[in-house]
Parts: sequence; C-alpha cells; structure tokens
Amino acid sequence: MTGSATHHFAWDGVSFDIPLDWDLAYQETRVGITRIRLEDPVAVRLSGEWMEPDGALDLGRIMARFQDNSKRLRQVAKDSETLTRTPPGWSAVLYHFADGRRLGLAFYLAPQSALFAFFQLHLDPGPPGEAAGLLRQFMASFARHTAGPTPWACYDIAFTVPAGFRISSATFNPGLKRLTFGRSLRQLHAWHVSLADIVLKKERSVLDWAVKKLNASEDVRGPVFAVRDGALVATRPSLMPWCHFMEMIRGCLKYKAGVRHDREANRLVLACYQYRFESDLKWLEGTDLPL
Repeated sequence: MTGSATHHFAWDGVSFDIPLDWDLAYQETRVGITRIRLEDPVAVRLSGEWMEPDGALDLGRIMARFQDNSKRLRQVAKDSETLTRTPPGWSAVLYHFADGRRLGLAFYLAPQSALFAFFQLHLDPGPPGEAAGLLRQFMASFARHTAGPTPWACYDIAFTVPAGFRISSATFNPGLKRLTFGRSLRQLHAWHVSLADIVLKKERSVLDWAVKKLNASEDVRGPVFAVRDGALVATRPSLMPWCHFMEMIRGCLKYKAGVRHDREANRLVLACYQYRFESDLKWLEGTDLPL
C-alpha cells in the first residue's frame, strides 16, 4: 500500500488509500450507518462501517465491550497485538492465525464524537511486520470530509458532490456507473459511461446521446429532454403537459442537465439535477459534474 501500488477510495464523507486491486463490492447506507465491502479478485479484503453519533461516545468503553465480545476470536488466533502510536483517534488490534492469515481491526472516534468508524482488514500470509505496516498506512491515509464539496472515488471514477447531498442509491454495471444523491427532496444523478468512442459511433453528437440516455432513464421520469441552443433542456409535451407522480410528491418540477466527454479517459459524464426553486441552483456550488 505504498506509492503507485495504491489508489484513493472515497465514499460518503470519508476517504483512504487501498491497494490497486481492491474495489467496491458492496455498499449500503441505512438508518445513518454506512457499510462497505472491498474485494480483490480472490477474497474480501476490507469491510467497514461508520456513522455520525447523536451524542458523545466513550472509545474506552467501546474497546472494553469489543474485548469482551472478541473472546472467541482470541481463542482461535495464534496471537494478537495491540498497535501503539496510532494516529489520533485510532485504536487497532492485529490477529495472527496458525495458517498465516492476518486480521486487522481498527476503530476511529473523531473529536467530539463527530464520527465513529470500524474497519476489518483481511490479509493473506505475508512477511513479518507487513500486516502492521498495512494497517498503519490505512489509518494514516484516512480522512474525513466535512467542509466544502465531498469527494467520491471508486473503480476508475472520481468526482465531487456539493456539500449537503447524501447518497440515496447506486448501481454499477460493466461500462456504466450511476450514483444518485439527495438533499431536501431534490435529486442529483450522475452517470459515468466507459468506452465513449464505441458509445458515440452511432450518435451525431454527445448531446444527442445524452438526450437519449435521459429520456430512457428510469431515474428521471416526467420531462422530455431535448437539445436547444447547444444545451440540454427539459421540456413538457405541448399536447399533454403532465407531470410524473413522483415529481408531484417531491414538488420538484425543474431540471438542469449537462454532459461532458472526457476524451483522455474515453468516458462520458452525464449529470441531472431535479430541483424546486431557482435558488436551489446555488446548492450545486463546488461540484465538478457537468452542471
């Protein structure tokens, strides 16, 4: 996990460095708790969860409860060690098993209990000291993002989302990654499409592709998108100016959409913002999505 052997992973307000072949395999945010699982081609390598507590937490008490609940783990492990001189707010324990595998457990409590996080690192047999080094490097690279745009990075994509938007859903398919964020019933959708040169072969322009993509999307229901004066605009059929029922429920009938062709990465980035008032556009400040 040093130098070019790592890439940056950012998700729901936190980020850290991971080996190049570790990627997101599972994600969930429910009742204020975010959970992720990262895998390499062989096995699960990292699982973690984090939350923003409503009140102050006592990390010492949490560790005491963990020690009490991990008696079985200590019984099957060959030995264990508690890491010292960890970064501020961190506590970590490393378990070694008879077959050479290692399990690292790391806890983080931010100042004023603003964030609590727990991670497990599953490591194959390796040289002495390697596991402790990997665990330390993981903790040292960890960052919490509380001010300004929030970074998101996984697989081969990286972008920023304006402050105040939280993830509501995500889908990852070969060549297509879609993430949706929400804030006060407003929705912000972002699509990252790979192999742009192939996708655009049958299209007259990037804008024409974006119109087809938006009008076929199950995530944006109601308007009909078109190209006007070189921009994407949301229209209503003149003979049937109806609204989708989800638009009425949200009370959000306005749309702003944009597309970008990243030629160097051979990628298309499409974004669509569903909002209520013109003043809601100020919430987009700080994003690098094409809006």
